This record gives sequence, structure tokens and C-alpha cells, in this order.
Amino acid sequence: MSEGYKFVKVDYSGGGDSGYIESNGYTDDGDVNIQIPAGLEDYIYQILESNYGGWEINEGSDGVFIFNFNDSTVTLEHTYNTEENQTDTLYEESFAK
Repeated sequence: MSEGYKFVKVDYSGGGDSGYIESNGYTDDGDVNIQIPAGLEDYIYQILESNYGGWEINEGSDGVFIFNFNDSTVTLEHTYNTEENQTDTLYEESFAK
């Protein structure tokens, strides 16, 4: 998969009750046609479930796995999506006599 690239990035996204990993990664030169092997996809799902269980539920989460071939590391940049409720009184008037 490295094919001489410095790194390959793989995006994922979750929401509702499902989540997915992009089947194609992208590289330092912007190439987005790097096919992700099934074993690597399984690894990504395993890391997400082990560290961020529920990443695909409700508002979900998203992020990117960065596979750095220069130093043989993988970095996960994860973003939680949250729901927030806020109540404001925008107008109030007395209707008493």
C-alpha cells in the first residue's frame, strides 16, 4: 500500500446507527485512489471499537487514520460530534391587567 508514499490517510465517519470507513485512502500527493486492503479495514474497525465504542451512534464521530511510512507509525485524529440543547427566552410580555 505504501508504494513510495510518505503517508496514506484513511477517513471514517459515523452517524445515526451506522458508520463506515472510506474504501479508498489518499496520499501526500493528493492521490485518492489508494485501495484499502480488507485486513487494514478490519484493523481500523477494531481500533475504533476498542477506543471509541459507539463512534457510529447518534451524532456519530469522524476522523482520519494517518499511516506514516517514514517512521512506521499510525495516528488517529478523532472528532466527537455532540448534540446540544439550549433554551432561550427571546420575548416576554405581561398580559396582566
